[in-house]
Amino acid sequence: MVGNDGRSLLKDFHLRADAITPRVVWITNKQILGGALGFHMLMPFVNLHVKANGASQVDNGQGDATMGTVLGYHWSERFHSAFALDVVVPTGRYDKHRLANVGRNYWAVVPVVALTYEDPKGLSADVKFMYDMNFKNPATDYRSGHEFHFDYDLGWG
Repeated sequence: MVGNDGRSLLKDFHLRADAITPRVVWITNKQILGGALGFHMLMPFVNLHVKANGASQVDNGQGDATMGTVLGYHWSERFHSAFALDVVVPTGRYDKHRLANVGRNYWAVVPVVALTYEDPKGLSADVKFMYDMNFKNPATDYRSGHEFHFDYDLGWG
């Protein structure tokens, strides 16, 4: 973050977040549009340490849950894809006066596209594209911007 004079507003900034995030997945026997219908939920438990401008704070607890539905496709033995819609639910604790918060205090809707190619005796590649559409935080009347992010993995079997 930079102020009007071009100097950094944050001095000595440090953030450490340790989390255990169990995920429950259920793939049903239902087929929709040729894909296997599934559901999932993530529930993070977070230990958060924040230090900025000489102040520091710690927050521990349940973070924001993510739940969603997915259609999974097995195009061949080696090529698979998934199309999902996730919802981030503001279940984590939030206080606009605190430096450290394990929750964000706003909802988000996240379309997801994942592609996998797996050759047991060769190349293995995965990519997952996500686009977060964030809602307004009612405690601050601030709406975070949308986020595009992706995960990838390359390997050799």
